[in-house]
Amino acid sequence: MKNRWLSRIAAIGGALSLAAAPSIAETHIVTASGFEFSPDTITITEGDTIMWTDLSGLSHNVVSTDCPATVASVANGDFSSGIPGAVDTYSVVFGSAGTVCYVCEPHGAIGMFGTITVEAATAPVPTMGEWGLITMSVLLLGFGAFQLKRRGTLAAVNS
Repeated sequence: MKNRWLSRIAAIGGALSLAAAPSIAETHIVTASGFEFSPDTITITEGDTIMWTDLSGLSHNVVSTDCPATVASVANGDFSSGIPGAVDTYSVVFGSAGTVCYVCEPHGAIGMFGTITVEAATAPVPTMGEWGLITMSVLLLGFGAFQLKRRGTLAAVNS
């Protein structure tokens, strides 16, 4: 009986620790400014989004290309914002680690291209404050279970 309620407390504590620090995807902004992307090189994490803005300004677009991007780069078909100047913003979620290159088709010959480094996501690590909350939760659950056990209520619940 004693092992049963202790294992439940441990399971709840484990669930709390896993839920304590969820990984949150970010959106990174890349601006088409003049005839360049700013920033033209960026490092993100798996699951993050890149949003290119101001694409309609000088009839820009965003098209994936093989790496490294050069003035001779051509589309590889991974993603494309479509006809140059047709949209103002375009977003892509990057789900796999690696290097991704892209170009503005009308201005690639003058060097309007960029590189995205996508790093593997790491398991979230709780902060000191989160560990404190987890520890307090486990202690409170344990104390509550102890009180129920002491009063004989837990025995009726476990039957």
